[in-house]
Amino acid sequence: MRVFRDGDDRAGVIVSPRKVRFLVYSARCVFPAMHYFEAHPEHIGRAVEVEKVDKLPKDSASKGFEVFNPELITDNAGKTFAYQNYNFVILNQGLVHPMSELVGNYAEFVALLGDKRQRKVKIQDRLERQFRMIENIGKMKPDAVYMVAARNGQTSSIYLSAGSTSGGMTRRIGLGNTKSNLEKMIELR
Repeated sequence: MRVFRDGDDRAGVIVSPRKVRFLVYSARCVFPAMHYFEAHPEHIGRAVEVEKVDKLPKDSASKGFEVFNPELITDNAGKTFAYQNYNFVILNQGLVHPMSELVGNYAEFVALLGDKRQRKVKIQDRLERQFRMIENIGKMKPDAVYMVAARNGQTSSIYLSAGSTSGGMTRRIGLGNTKSNLEKMIELR
């Protein structure tokens, strides 16, 4: 097992030829699990499994830590608070999302990106009726890449990356106060 770390968030990672298994202890472990595929695109396409644990095991088979290091672009003022430093995951507020589904979809999304630079992830929740506006942003912005994921015929999440911002994008998926209750939204399976 290897431990993949994003800030204070950690996930255990066990890779086999056909799958990537994540050992997680909280919904915040979704961040290192998603970032794992940015750091290891060669594992995209493998099945994703998530196992809930009370804490990450410390055993002799552990291969140490790997730390996520996003490649941040600075603006004219030297700040990194810019859209091109983020990939957005917008969750349907009316659904509970299995972590294995979110991470698997994110891996597919990373495969679509032309720019393979490692970015931060911003997870937000929105009402389903707002999804069409967000999807239109993805369609209309020439520097945007997006992917829509559905479950049982209903849009469950949208994955979006954009190199620049617009007024509509700022209003719909701004970088400001947009924290979601991850523990309520994400199932550890």
